Amino acid sequence: MYDVLEETFSVPNISIKENNIVIKWPHVEVIPHNFYMKSHKDFKIVMIIKNPYDVIGSIIKRFGFPIPEIRNVNAWRKYAEWFYKIKNDIPSNIFTIKYEEMFDNDYEKIREMFIFLNLPYSKKEIIFNGRECFIGKIEIPKDEPLPTEHGAFRTWQINQKFENKTGKNLKFLPDNLKNKIDKLSITKKLGY
Repeated sequence: MYDVLEETFSVPNISIKENNIVIKWPHVEVIPHNFYMKSHKDFKIVMIIKNPYDVIGSIIKRFGFPIPEIRNVNAWRKYAEWFYKIKNDIPSNIFTIKYEEMFDNDYEKIREMFIFLNLPYSKKEIIFNGRECFIGKIEIPKDEPLPTEHGAFRTWQINQKFENKTGKNLKFLPDNLKNKIDKLSITKKLGY
């Protein structure tokens, strides 16, 4: 599996031989629409979106103010509109899922995603077993690092129990940004 580390890079400029690719932060400006629809139409792609209130709250928790433009409410809106368009006109090579759906009905959407990717699925092995995942060569911290220690924090975070954390970061979201998210039509279209 090809894992995109550091979470940002320009996908269209690389040659990938691996069967699976993971891109954590698919910015619309970085990965053009035709990456999904034309230039990599033979790839199987999973698009995930998460509750914007949690996303922006988490970014504020980790980066403070001002929010980097590439991670602000407008950036989430662009990706959300793109996600919504693809979800409602799904090409056969794209699987769309809301983060919150992964936990419903005994992880049914995760099972569907593995079938879509032609990967073996065992709930016990994937959901419940301990696993060790790393960002670069950073060892898994025993205690939660400060969110500003990016590599250590992410390594610690991805090695936590797989559970729905929706709402955890809402407390970091100021009212003015909450109101801005409330007013986005895409927020309602996606059921947030």
